Amino acid sequence: FAPGGAAMLIGLTAITKELVLACRQLGLTVSETLAAFVACTVVNPQTGTFFVDKQLEEQDARQVVEESIKRLFSDSAPTLTLRLQASYDHSFLELEKTQQKAAQTREEQEGRVLAQILQAPAKQDPADFDSMTALYRKIFQLLLVKCRAPAGPAAQEKPGPAMEREVAAALESVFPRVGLRAFMNLTDAEKTTQLSELCSIVLGIRLFNQHLDKGGVGLPHIKRDMGVKAAENTLKVVDAEIDTLTDVCKQYVEVLLTVQHFKDPTPKPKLSELELCKQELFLCRQYLSYLLSVQDDMRTALSRMSDIQEQYEHDLEHLQALVGHKTSVPKDQVYPKFDVLTKLYTAAFNESILLGQRCKLVKILQDFKKGNADPRVDARLLRDAINSKVHVPADDAVQLPPAGSGSEPDDRATRLTQESFSEFLQLPVDFQGFCIFTLATQQILVPGNPSLGVVKYQGRHCVFLTEKALVEFCSGPEKYYVFVREACYKHPELIHLLRLHEDFPKSSLLGILQGTAGYVLAGQAECTDGQTQTPMHIVENHIDPNYEWNEWRMRQDALHSADIKQKKTDSTQTVQSSMRRENESQVYLPKEAGTNTTVDSGTNPPRLTNYMTGLRGEVHNQLKVVQLQFDLTSAHAQKSKRG
Repeated sequence: FAPGGAAMLIGLTAITKELVLACRQLGLTVSETLAAFVACTVVNPQTGTFFVDKQLEEQDARQVVEESIKRLFSDSAPTLTLRLQASYDHSFLELEKTQQKAAQTREEQEGRVLAQILQAPAKQDPADFDSMTALYRKIFQLLLVKCRAPAGPAAQEKPGPAMEREVAAALESVFPRVGLRAFMNLTDAEKTTQLSELCSIVLGIRLFNQHLDKGGVGLPHIKRDMGVKAAENTLKVVDAEIDTLTDVCKQYVEVLLTVQHFKDPTPKPKLSELELCKQELFLCRQYLSYLLSVQDDMRTALSRMSDIQEQYEHDLEHLQALVGHKTSVPKDQVYPKFDVLTKLYTAAFNESILLGQRCKLVKILQDFKKGNADPRVDARLLRDAINSKVHVPADDAVQLPPAGSGSEPDDRATRLTQESFSEFLQLPVDFQGFCIFTLATQQILVPGNPSLGVVKYQGRHCVFLTEKALVEFCSGPEKYYVFVREACYKHPELIHLLRLHEDFPKSSLLGILQGTAGYVLAGQAECTDGQTQTPMHIVENHIDPNYEWNEWRMRQDALHSADIKQKKTDSTQTVQSSMRRENESQVYLPKEAGTNTTVDSGTNPPRLTNYMTGLRGEVHNQLKVVQLQFDLTSAHAQKSKRG
């Protein structure tokens, strides 16, 4: 405990490190991803929620580590499902990172060469042979980087003499040395565009030479070296695995749905056996989900690859017919063809990379299957389930709720059908398409039937196994969401299987891999949210406060200005204007001025002032002018004596 009586809080990072170290000391090697995932899914028996939903104290953290070690050393179906999820998704993320890092490395290499070309002086003397040769050599180096295999081992090899001769010949043909004079007068953006087009054309020439068996050294062939055959063989294995697992899942579902209808002579299975069947079903569903995802990606990639190869062969034949045995062909006819070949080849190579990644994921799934026994249904349970004596009564006919248009509020369960909703086929089905009514009531994963309609509630779209399940859900949808959440606490592997990452942000495998669940994996950049405030529109203010837009107002001001110039202002002072003011206060006193010198001397002559009396207009007083003389020198002397 911390000083002062405060409990010490333990983070998920410290728990994960402690868990990995403890397992290593006990002879079990686990990855950080798996350790963090298992620790995040440990349930607090007092609250019924995960420990990581709140800050952990030392006692809670010790309990999480102990329970996680027990799970990691177990070979039960829930632990195997967590292992499968952590292994597959971590490998998927690592493959994506590796591909992105390779692409980034290549872009940086191309960017350095391109920057050297753009840094050449724009006003370079064309007569300077050495400078022009150096620039032409840099362009040649850029072509050697960009006109090879887009990725893979071939992209890492250094260009050989054969490739250099081929690229040099194509460069001299497409962009001769004489064109450097016009190239130097272009802007940086125009130079970049022209160099990109040049690289595309030169790579197209190399591909055409490969078709003619006259070049293309180091470029993988679009048919032989793209891994299409290996991907097709892997896809056949995946199809067979999917068929097998689909049958196994059907057997599990048949057992779990019919066990409650066993006749009395048939010995009913124990609760432990039924729970084992449910856990094995979750494992099979997760394994099958990964296989279906890989199958869909591989089929789509192979279909696109087939179309690209067909178009590629057609363009090559057309280009060969256009060129023939001619020594020269108009560039406006062949250059676009070379550019199209480059784009098709790059697209095919990207598809081959995707196929290679999916083949590696299939290998990971196969290794997992070899290391763990195949899930099997107990023979007795299966025999009793398919026994003819077992009769499962059909559900009573129910009235389905009316179909909605999709504009209803989210707080009301709305049934959408293909007839009532135009975008029915594009609806994103939540919970991976499983019937949440069966999951909530019996904790069995059974795919729903979209032909009955899709129920929209609180932004989620659900499908159901039977009409009765759909009607029951629509009568009280909120409680079934709560039941699904409770099922996830009991079986944490359902969080990732049903894609409920947003409902469990701190216990989500996706959050652990992305670093948003409170734990950052080793080698993973920690991401934080940051913001800054800047002016929205940085525009200079050109507002003229004296601007007048009204033409009539401007006309009025002009007439007023012209009229006032002909007027003259006169003023005089009368008795009424000076009634409440002394006349002597209506003058400005002279300003005092002086200079500082070493000798203080000066003269102050007397001042003469005329003072007029009788200006207030009294009858008995007459106007008099009195001349006053002020001797300022004597007054100043008296003042000095007093000081």
